[in-house]
Amino acid sequence: MASVTEIGSLISRRAEIRGGHPCIAGTGVSVRRIVQWHNMGQIPEEIDADLASEERETEVLERQHRR
Repeated sequence: MASVTEIGSLISRRAEIRGGHPCIAGTGVSVRRIVQWHNMGQIPEEIDADLASEERETEVLERQHRR
């Protein structure tokens, strides 16, 4: 049986992240960016790969700035 996910739990807004624009919860990726990728014809797997790449880059930058 399929489970139901409340969409409100997947999207968050915080003033300190992307100026309060809607983002994918737990990331800094804006909903707008996902829509742009979709409109460019990317399939979900390509979007997932881009998200993973951005997350790795973000982790590197965060480590550099913690020092």
